[in-house]
Amino acid sequence: MRSQKIYVRNIPADQIEKRKSIKVKPTPVLYFSVLLGALFLFGSRPLKALGLAMITFAIFALSVLPNRTLISFAPTFLVLYNQRDRKEAMMIYYDEIVSWRYDWHNPYDILSVALVDGSTESIEMFSRFLTARRMKEFLPDKEVRNIRNKK
Repeated sequence: MRSQKIYVRNIPADQIEKRKSIKVKPTPVLYFSVLLGALFLFGSRPLKALGLAMITFAIFALSVLPNRTLISFAPTFLVLYNQRDRKEAMMIYYDEIVSWRYDWHNPYDILSVALVDGSTESIEMFSRFLTARRMKEFLPDKEVRNIRNKK
């Protein structure tokens, strides 16, 4: 089996420009919040207060809170970064994945990937729609549906 836990620095760089990744921080949503908050500043007094709060929160989240990559997708493999040791990552080739499942829980969601050797790799996720879309793009027809997830 070629899938293995490796150091982040050893991830093949030849496919780096073709990679799609999912990060912790929802950057486009935060930028949209800044834009919407700026538009609210031109409204009535309650809208100005709401706009100012939105801008403050979004700028705080963009500038202070940490952002890290959770998972990245290359043409032949995916990399799960959220390991106990931040220097390590799990590189999994698509042909060695039997199925994947996205489970919703209160504090965070879990993406579980079942491999051909019977092992399962799990990672904490925070974006169901983007994760499911990427997984369906790179691993079509390998999803195991959870009864709690309707779509």
